[in-house]
Amino acid sequence: RVWMYPIVPITIIAIITADKYAKWYVAALAGIGILFSAYHNLLQLGVFSESESCVATGTSCATPTVFTHIGDNIITLEFLGLLGFLTINIIVWSLIWVERKR
Repeated sequence: RVWMYPIVPITIIAIITADKYAKWYVAALAGIGILFSAYHNLLQLGVFSESESCVATGTSCATPTVFTHIGDNIITLEFLGLLGFLTINIIVWSLIWVERKR
């Protein structure tokens, strides 16, 4: 989720300065965020195994941070991060596509 934080100031500065290239910066950050979030989710699902904990005294990266339950399914914070990055990328690429059609 750390890749999501710089998107806010970049977007604010882009709006203030009318930077037409900011969409590309946001798309790049969200794309990198998708890769890290996808890896983190796959790690939690057991597709990959981790060799060490994330930090020397920390918890395992494979341990999910439960956000809420929907029926029998759990929604983790890591999954919500992935959904956030996907949503940002869909919006940005839609804006890029619309501008190219003009």
